[in-house]
Amino acid sequence: MSRVLLTGLFVLLSMTGHGRELILSFHSDITLKQSGQIKVTETIKVKSEGINIRRGIYRDFPTQYMGSWLTRKEVGFTVYSVLRDGQPEPFKLDRLRNGFRVYIGTADVYLQPGVYTYELTYFTNRQLGYHDNHDEFYWNVTGNGWDFDILKASTAIHLPNHAIDVVFDQQGWTGYQGEQQQNFRLSQKDQAVVYQTTQPLLANQGLTVGLSFPKGVFAPEPFDLAAFLSANLPWILTALVAFMYALFCGIAWWRFGRDPEPGVIVAHYRPPQHLSPALVHFISNEAVDDRTLTTAILSLAVKGHIHIKQAKKSYRITKKQGKTALTKGEKITLDQLFKNSNKITIGKQYNARLSAAKRKLTDWLNKEFQHSCFKDNGFYVVWAWVISTVAFFLGSYLMYSHMLSPSDFFFVCFGTAMFLVFLLTFLVSWPILSAMVILGLMALSYADLFTWLMANLPWLFFTLSLVALNLLFSYLMRSPTLYGRHLIDKIEGLRLYMKAAEEHRLNLMNPPSMDKDHFESLFPYALALGLENRWAEQFANLFNTENPTASDHSHYQPSWFDSHQHKRFSDHSLSSATRAMGRSLAAAAVKPTTSSTGSSPSYSSSSRYSSSSSSYSSSGGSSGGGGGGGGGGGW
Repeated sequence: MSRVLLTGLFVLLSMTGHGRELILSFHSDITLKQSGQIKVTETIKVKSEGINIRRGIYRDFPTQYMGSWLTRKEVGFTVYSVLRDGQPEPFKLDRLRNGFRVYIGTADVYLQPGVYTYELTYFTNRQLGYHDNHDEFYWNVTGNGWDFDILKASTAIHLPNHAIDVVFDQQGWTGYQGEQQQNFRLSQKDQAVVYQTTQPLLANQGLTVGLSFPKGVFAPEPFDLAAFLSANLPWILTALVAFMYALFCGIAWWRFGRDPEPGVIVAHYRPPQHLSPALVHFISNEAVDDRTLTTAILSLAVKGHIHIKQAKKSYRITKKQGKTALTKGEKITLDQLFKNSNKITIGKQYNARLSAAKRKLTDWLNKEFQHSCFKDNGFYVVWAWVISTVAFFLGSYLMYSHMLSPSDFFFVCFGTAMFLVFLLTFLVSWPILSAMVILGLMALSYADLFTWLMANLPWLFFTLSLVALNLLFSYLMRSPTLYGRHLIDKIEGLRLYMKAAEEHRLNLMNPPSMDKDHFESLFPYALALGLENRWAEQFANLFNTENPTASDHSHYQPSWFDSHQHKRFSDHSLSSATRAMGRSLAAAAVKPTTSSTGSSPSYSSSSRYSSSSSSYSSSGGSSGGGGGGGGGGGW
């Protein structure tokens, strides 16, 4: 009783209020035919004040819906008649991005303020949901896009062949998009299912209904290939480009990206000829890193060309006259370290000579061995990025074409392309990245970005998947040349020897003498291969065997390295000291960069969103879901 009084009071105030336009009543008479055709007659009684409703009203009707696998379903929409106060009224039909807009009235004819009743009759099809064990009619009666309040909304759904007797589920929802309020009354009258709201609907609220039937009430709609192709051209193009991308990557990898077959790996107790420890590390890791310079300096020390002395917080390296021949890369490193002096002190601060030595060594390794030992197949990688970028734009359009106009989507694509250009530029220049980060902070707060990404998880997953696939393809396309494969086999033979147990080494033909010189000569290679711990442990054990009267393992003191911490080295202390020196060398070789930080004001912005609807399947419906829908306003 209280609801009736409240509604009556709301209607009375609305009728007597001035300057407020609204819909006094909205009734939809729906006739379902066995073939699936639907006839709808909407009777809309409005109160005009000449503000928005000046010439008449307009009614939006969506015809495109998102289906499974991002396919689109396009339904029919044909206007049969338009009346105003029982008389034919001119109308104009405009195409929207996802449907049609019916303008009722004439552009040069203005209405006097008052109450008008419009009647719109139209036909539509492909609106029923066909499931495995039942069929559904899921329909947004009023639409959730009206600019005005609706005081009363109702619908009468007429079913074919006494189907009202077999309806096994009747649902309804009111409220804003996605809400599941139940402010309606359900009844049956003259073989029709009738819904009537019990509370007024505010602007952008609506009434949605759902009915479920057993199979056989409605004839299944035949598959319309032409309609599917017309509605899903972006989907088809996206699928074709994705297939082309997969095919291109597969063929390119099979023909150009596969690694050559490895040869027979034979244990070698000497390093491959003319391969320095730095080069061995470069080939094993396919890149230059901090350990590359460490292995080069350690090799210079072992060969007697430098002496390393560790102080509390620094390392003093002194040039000596070594007799062992150096490789070209080691000569470059030695010349850069002692370009102006025979001594160099390395601490935690930046050291220009050390940085120059690393840079020169890196340049020489890349120049002499990068292309001769490895193929990056950059031509095919670039084309993979190009094809995937096309797939990205098509997929993004497929997801958001119902929200963005072509011009909006063009600007989105342009912005994405510019971002990719800046990203590629960043790979060459760090200052560009700093500028991008600062501009990004000024233009968008992190909270807004996170909120947008969480609201667009399918797009985020799609984008990250493309990026991950491209990175994986880039990695797989990098392969050794035949010459590089030959060197890798030799290096693997050395690795096999250094990892082998002592009894297995004795099986070698002409095994080397297991003395101090042999272990020292291979220790830089052990560091290059990441085996310094294992090699040092075996080194300590062997020398302990030569000194059976020793009480511990601390008997070894290299002639090329002095430490204030270790007067004599054990297996673990030698490895740890080498790693500590490597960390100091890595830090001192990096030039410090000056950075500036700034803050940018945050702002709040409003964003519009669109939610798609799916079949309610007896329990998952909500206001705004299903077919029909749309909205309207005055013009």
